[in-house]
Amino acid sequence: MDDQIKNDLGQVAPTEPVATPTVQPEPIVAAPIIAPMAEPVVAEKTVVENSTPITPTTETTPAEKEIANKLERAKLAMEGPERTAVREEREHDFDVKNKLATIDAKLAEIAKQKEALEITWIKLDENRTGLRKMIDPIVERETKLEVDESQLEEQEKNTVGEKERMVIEQKRWAIQEDRHKAEEEKWVYDSRLFKVEDQIKDNTSAYQKILDEETALLTERDRVERSSI
Repeated sequence: MDDQIKNDLGQVAPTEPVATPTVQPEPIVAAPIIAPMAEPVVAEKTVVENSTPITPTTETTPAEKEIANKLERAKLAMEGPERTAVREEREHDFDVKNKLATIDAKLAEIAKQKEALEITWIKLDENRTGLRKMIDPIVERETKLEVDESQLEEQEKNTVGEKERMVIEQKRWAIQEDRHKAEEEKWVYDSRLFKVEDQIKDNTSAYQKILDEETALLTERDRVERSSI
């Protein structure tokens, strides 16, 4: 009986294979392309330079002066008289050349300024000449009208008839009106001529000032040249 039970228990029913669920691979989703963040644009600061550069002033301290004096004494002591004389002459020649170069540069600049003022004077003088040519015929016409008016005045004095005197007076009025128009026309050109004359005076004053500067530089140049002899 027991053996039967054991046999029954020993026989294990065949186990059906368990279906393994098929796992579908998830679709691969491409990662979104993230554009690199643009760096914030920082506005450049505009540095406004001062129109007049500030030159630092360097003052020699007493200690620096003392060191310079000691170095000079040491130089003189070790050079000897002959080498010192040669060095000083060389330094003097170099200093003279530098001074002459500076003066010559200033003279060259003055030459340019003089030329500019000379060209300006030529243009102003041409304007003045043109205005005078416009004024001259007006003055001549004005002078002739004055003569005609004087003649009519004399004629009016010697005329007895009222009707004839009225005709002469009307002619004189017409002449006076023409004279008034000529004076107004002449005044327009005269005012322009006055302005040109003032500009010529200012231009001449500036030119003479530059001449004074040039004379002073030439005198200084002669002095520097004589010092090199």
